[in-house]
Amino acid sequence: MSSRMKREEFDELSSRVLLFLIGVSLLAISIAVFYREEADSQAALAVGLILGVIWLPLVLVSILGSKKKAQRWADNTGNHEVMVVFVLAALGVTFVLKKLGRET
Repeated sequence: MSSRMKREEFDELSSRVLLFLIGVSLLAISIAVFYREEADSQAALAVGLILGVIWLPLVLVSILGSKKKAQRWADNTGNHEVMVVFVLAALGVTFVLKKLGRET
């Protein structure tokens, strides 16, 4: 998340969606590596373990973490150019979830 973005603009739901999207993306990458390199490969095992150490806490904090913890973790995810894709996807998913929540 950009440091210029105000905390009010990126609320709790957006923070949770962002963490979940990043975590699931890392899970998909680790599964793709296992599939491509065969599960008994040492390189695939190493990549899977490293990504597992990263994606599991992201997903768990997005689901089970407190409001402040989710927002802090989303703030600390970085400001790399790739994050623009995740932030835009998170804002889109959040918009759809909020619209569905209002209709019910």
